[in-house]
Amino acid sequence: MKRKICIVSYTDLDKDPRPRNQIKWLKEEYEVTSIGTNPSIYDVEFLHLNKLGFVMNFLRIALLLKLRLYNLYYWDKHKKALVKQLAERRFDLIVVHEIRLLPLALTFSNGAKVILDAHEYSPENFNDNFIWRFFIRRYYVHLCEKYIKKADIITTVSDGIANLYRQNFDTKVEVINSAAQYAELKPKKVSDKKIRIIHHGICSSSRKLELMIEAAASFDTKFELNLMLVVSKSSALYFKKLKKLAGGLQNVKFLEPVKSADLVSFCNDFDISLSFFPPSNRNLEFALPNKFFEAIQSRIMCVTGPSLEMMKMMDKHGFGLTSKTFEPSSLAELINTLNAETVFNCKLKADSAAHIISAHSEGIKFRRITKLLLMDSVNS
Repeated sequence: MKRKICIVSYTDLDKDPRPRNQIKWLKEEYEVTSIGTNPSIYDVEFLHLNKLGFVMNFLRIALLLKLRLYNLYYWDKHKKALVKQLAERRFDLIVVHEIRLLPLALTFSNGAKVILDAHEYSPENFNDNFIWRFFIRRYYVHLCEKYIKKADIITTVSDGIANLYRQNFDTKVEVINSAAQYAELKPKKVSDKKIRIIHHGICSSSRKLELMIEAAASFDTKFELNLMLVVSKSSALYFKKLKKLAGGLQNVKFLEPVKSADLVSFCNDFDISLSFFPPSNRNLEFALPNKFFEAIQSRIMCVTGPSLEMMKMMDKHGFGLTSKTFEPSSLAELINTLNAETVFNCKLKADSAAHIISAHSEGIKFRRITKLLLMDSVNS
């Protein structure tokens, strides 16, 4: 009989690469139940976890979190319904995504081993944002202080973030980076007349996306910056600000987002992936984002600011370059040194690294952690 594993996330499992990859890695060997806001593409059991609406959640944050009524805030009707639904279920292992769902997972664990995939450093998620610091930060610190040691092991996305958890919460942490699935693609030739740059991802003011637009104002005419941003209700005003800033620039274009499954092949038509995130919070300081790994599978060059984790990987494999500072002028200076030959050479290096830096390699690590915990549960 197959051992039973439950994967719990507050996200769309078809779009979120980390839980989606874990389902793929585990579904053949184990009986997998997935919980999220939308099912993955894989044929495994799915249970729906609803979220409260934006307005209701905002009111609850304002009224309950500031008063530190954490338990009252946490147990909304959707979480209570899920616990009731799972009351008679038994799992051997639960993989729970982000600290905000760990109390829920522990409630229905019934002695199962628990992996907390923390993703990033929760106590300082958006520490650059006054509203987040004022209303929410203390809540995440509380969740970490009360629950984090109840997980059997923690995984996270980069060495820098793993070290923060080790130093501040004295926990055992393994790094499983967010490498993309291997793609059968080849680097495309680069034109000296037009070199196409792409940045894709969420439209977050924490990321200071305006700096890329400011830099583009000083790009040589052969460089074109394409921004493919996912805009939420909370970021709509910021998106308008970005479009206004780029209004007079002929070399900045805004693209409609493509499906997550099509992203790697879509970006293969571009030449450079740009990840330029000033360290406005700890997670950006140690960022090793999905888009960075997707660029490798797209077989395009990576250009970043001096972000430690991305620099480390590019120095080792040679598929990209880093600006000296996070000033727009520094980024423009780097971009303007590039030519078709330099960019194509980096594309070839990305092609060489694509097998090594892929979800397959991370899956081997993750399955090893899973097996060790399941063996330990049998022995105990």
